[in-house]
Order: sequence, then structure tokens, then C-alpha cells
Amino acid sequence: MTIDIFNDLEKVRVDQAFDDISVEEVYTHIQCRKPGKTEFFRANPSEELRERILLLEHQSSQGFSKDNYLVVPGLVNEIRDVPGVKPYMIVLCVTRPRNTPFLWPVRLPNTGLNRADTWALSSQAVLEKSEEEWVRIEPKLEMQGYTCCISKAGWPEPQFPDKSLLDLLKLAFPEDRIIASTTHPVIRSLRGEI
Repeated sequence: MTIDIFNDLEKVRVDQAFDDISVEEVYTHIQCRKPGKTEFFRANPSEELRERILLLEHQSSQGFSKDNYLVVPGLVNEIRDVPGVKPYMIVLCVTRPRNTPFLWPVRLPNTGLNRADTWALSSQAVLEKSEEEWVRIEPKLEMQGYTCCISKAGWPEPQFPDKSLLDLLKLAFPEDRIIASTTHPVIRSLRGEI
């Protein structure tokens, strides 16, 4: 026996308010990455949602993408021989069109160079612009830095997740993405121990 619900449309009609089917989005992971070349994004200007940290950007021999690992500062002296550990300012950002959050590691300028660190300085300039407007970042090799493309679409203001930086860092860096000892598999791999 089949039931024909279409004899009475009241049985399938939903109230236009949709109040009874609303949901809360819960994040289980947040990426720590640079903004993509084709995506527009905004950075949260709050100082409470940014912090200076040490990261190791590592590309495994099997993979095509680079992964970021949070390095505990007290370990730096023990891993000076390991390439790629650098200071970053981590900043909460969201992308268009769905306000998808991510943490952007903006590399801090290397003051030990005999010249201006144009890549780091230009990324900081893009960061400042992204606090006010929807932007896209573009690397320009001939300029040795980044340029900023500003959207003229008139998009609404961004909606950032209501989470603390500590909560966001926990989502971006699970235990296997935290380097707290010289026995971490990435450190051992870079030293040729495994």
C-alpha cells in the first residue's frame, strides 16, 4: 500500500521561517595555510585573534602539498640543524562566499638579511588591506613580493567564527602537528633518522 501525500499539500508545506530546521555549524578542523591565489578573503583585525608562533613547513617525499607544524619555542636550540623553522604571525581569516575560516601564517620579516625581506613585508601589507576589504593575494616574482587585488563586488562584511584563538589553534594543530621533542617523526625524517 502506498501513501499519496500529494492529495493534500498541507502535509508537505514548510513554514517560510524555517525556524524549526536551523542548525549550528561546529568546526572539527581549521586549516593553517596561505590564502589561495583564486580566493577572496578577509582577515580579522582583532589582536586577540593573532599570535606570533614558530612553524615548520614540511613537504613529505610522497606528498604534493606542504603541511604546517607548530614548533614549541623551547625546542629551537635543539633543532637548529633542521631547515624551515621560521617565525610567523598567525591570523584568523575567512574566504568567500561561505565565510570559511582558516588560519593564515604570515611570515615575519627576516631582520638578518642585508636587504629588505620583500616577500614578508608585502604579505604584511596585504594582511593590513584584508582587514578592511575583500582581497586576493598574488605572488609577483618580478617584484619579489605579493600584490593585492581588491574586490569591487560590494560583498557583505565577513562573519568570523565565535571562537578564541586557543580553540582555533587546537583545531588547526592536533597532537601530530605539534613538534615538542626531537623524536617527532618530521624532525627525525629531516635528520635522516627514519
